[in-house]
Amino acid sequence: EPIVMGRMERLREDLPAMLAQVGQSVTPEMRAFIDQAPPQNTSKHGSIRDTYETELAELVAERDARVIARHGYTFD
Repeated sequence: EPIVMGRMERLREDLPAMLAQVGQSVTPEMRAFIDQAPPQNTSKHGSIRDTYETELAELVAERDARVIARHGYTFD
């Protein structure tokens, strides 16, 4: 059975499948909480280009190329 991986940017959608994979049933109450709870520990971020200098972006792209390709991430 393939491993279910979640993405932080869509955690509300991915979390129930991740829980099910480790044997945790998702009750209707849990599903409602996942869907409706207000975000916590959030922060605003600018563009990835504002966060990474070109040299660092190239290094991350090189070292994490498999992860970036597998999950469809880009530095755009």
